[in-house]
Amino acid sequence: MKEAVITDTLGVFRETTLVTDDVAGVFPIYGHPELPQVEGEEDAPQGSEVDSEEATPEPVLTGYQIAMPVTPGLYVPKWDFEAEAWVEALTPEEIEELKKPQQPVSVYERVSQLEAENASLKASAARQNEDFQNYMEFSMQEQAALKEQQARMNADFQELIESIAT
Repeated sequence: MKEAVITDTLGVFRETTLVTDDVAGVFPIYGHPELPQVEGEEDAPQGSEVDSEEATPEPVLTGYQIAMPVTPGLYVPKWDFEAEAWVEALTPEEIEELKKPQQPVSVYERVSQLEAENASLKASAARQNEDFQNYMEFSMQEQAALKEQQARMNADFQELIESIAT
C-alpha cells in the first residue's frame, strides 16, 4: 500500500488515502449533488409518472485522487495538471506570513482552539458516517432488487423447463 492524495477540483491538497502499490496517476472523483426536496413530492405514490431518470442528477466532479509522490517542502501542495507535477499553492507572501514567529497563545485560547477543532472533527466524522450509512442502504436495496430479479428469472426458467417437458 502507498499514500495517494485527494484534492479539490483545482488540484489543492485536501487529505490522503491509501491505494495499492500498482496504482499510479490522476483519477477524477465524482459525486452526486444533493437533490432539493420538491413540495408534495413525499406524497407522490410509488410508480407515479415521475421518471426516476429525471430525478437522478448527473454525477459532478468533486476532486481528484492523485497517486504520485508529493514534492517535499511544499506548504500546501497543489497538482499542476499541465505540468503533471506538484507545485506550491501558497503565494510567497502567504509563506512569509507562515514563517513569522507567532505570539504565544494562552492556555485558555489553546483550549478554545482545540475544542473548536474537536467539534469540527466530530462534524466531519458524522458526515462520513452518514455517507457510509447512505451507501450501505443503497447497496442493500440494490442487492434486494437483484435477488428479486434472480428469483423471477429462476421462476421463468422453471416454467420453460416444465413447458418443454410436457
